[in-house]
Amino acid sequence: MRILIDTTSMMPRVNGGGESYARGLVSGLEQIDQENIYGIVVSRQNREMFDHLRAPNFTLLEAQADTFRRRRRFLYQQLRLPFLAAWWHADLALFPANMIPLMLPLLRIPSIVTIHDFSPAFYRDELPGYIPEWENWVRRIMATYAARHATKVITVSDFSRREVVLHTGIESRKITVVYSGCDGGDDTEIDDSQVLEKYGIRKPYVVLVGSTNKHKNTDLFVEAFAHAKRKYSLPHTVVLAGIKGNGHPDLMEATESAKAGGFVSFVGYVEAEHLSSVYRNADLFAMPSLYEGFGFPVVEAMRLGVPALISRTASLPEVGGDAAWYMDPRDAASISSEIGTLLTSPQLREEMRTRGHIQAAKFRWKQAAAETLEVCQRAAGRRSTADGAQPSVSVTQESQEE
Repeated sequence: MRILIDTTSMMPRVNGGGESYARGLVSGLEQIDQENIYGIVVSRQNREMFDHLRAPNFTLLEAQADTFRRRRRFLYQQLRLPFLAAWWHADLALFPANMIPLMLPLLRIPSIVTIHDFSPAFYRDELPGYIPEWENWVRRIMATYAARHATKVITVSDFSRREVVLHTGIESRKITVVYSGCDGGDDTEIDDSQVLEKYGIRKPYVVLVGSTNKHKNTDLFVEAFAHAKRKYSLPHTVVLAGIKGNGHPDLMEATESAKAGGFVSFVGYVEAEHLSSVYRNADLFAMPSLYEGFGFPVVEAMRLGVPALISRTASLPEVGGDAAWYMDPRDAASISSEIGTLLTSPQLREEMRTRGHIQAAKFRWKQAAAETLEVCQRAAGRRSTADGAQPSVSVTQESQEE
C-alpha cells in the first residue's frame, strides 16, 4: 500500500503538540512497518523535522508550499496536493492536522484525518474575540468537512472523540481513538546548569510548557501562584516556556496586577534539546488549561519524573490518570491551595514521581503507529476489522486499577 502523509501544516518551533504528533507518528511508523510505501509531503521550511528517516520505504516529497505563509500553504493543500496524491499513485492519504483538501473525495482516494480537538468551537463559545472571527469560522468549517468526508477519523483522546461528534454530527463509529506517544530520548548528556543559565532560570521553580494562548489559562495561574507564594512563604518562581500566544497581553496584565513580576519568568521558546533539562530540574509542572485535546507536556513531565498539577477538565484526566494532582482551573483559590499542598510536601511529590513514570510509560509511539496503521488498512479496504475500534489500552481505566 502506498500511503501519502501531508505534513505541510507543521511549523517548526510554532505548532507544539501538532509538530510532536507528526514527528512521533512518522517515526513510529518507520520503526514498525517495512512493507508499505510512505511519501511524506514536506515543505522547505519543515523538511528538517524528518531528515532522520532512513528506511528505504520512506520518501520525502518536497512541496512548493511555504509552511509559514498560511494562505499560500492553504492554497497548495487545496489545489495541488490532491493531484500530487494522484500522481504519486497513493492508495491512501493521511492528514494529521484537522483538515483535508476539498477536492480529494472527487479523486476517490481513501483518506484519514486526525482531528486533535475542536478548539475553534470552544473559543467561539467561551473565549470570543481571542481568535479573528473569520479564522475561527474557516477552521470550524474545514474540520467539519474533513470529519464528514474523510474515510476514517482519528482523535487523540476520548474527550476529542466526543467533541468531534458533538460539533460535526458524524457517527461515533467512524472515529478511532489513538492515544499519542511520548517516548523520546532524555538528553542526559546535556549540562543542566548551562541550560538553566542560558534561559535565566533559577531554582526552585514551577514550570509551565506551551504557548500563552488564552485557553492555557496562564494568567489565572499566575494570580493564584502569587497568592500561594505569599501565603505559604514559597521560595519558588514560575517559569513559562513557550511562544507568545493570543492570551499574552492578559498574562502581562495579570502579572502586573498580582505584583508577580519579580518571580515570573517568561523564557520563550525552549529548544527541543534543552527542554528535558528545564523539565527535570523543576519541583512541579503545571498545566491549568481550560481545553486540551491531549496534552503532550503532561506526559513529558511525568516521563522525566516531575510531579504534575493539571486541570480536571477536557482530556487531561485521561492523560494524567491517578498519577497527576488535579485543580479546578476556573477557581483561583483551588489552584492556590493545590500549589501550596504540593510545594510544601516533598513526600507527596516523591510519590507522584513514581506514579508518573508508570503512567507515562503507557504512551508509546510504536503502539500509536500500529493502531494508526490498522485504521489505514481498514480505510483502504485491506482489513475487515469493524469500524470504530477503540485503543487496545484504555489509559484512564488502566491507571485507576493500578
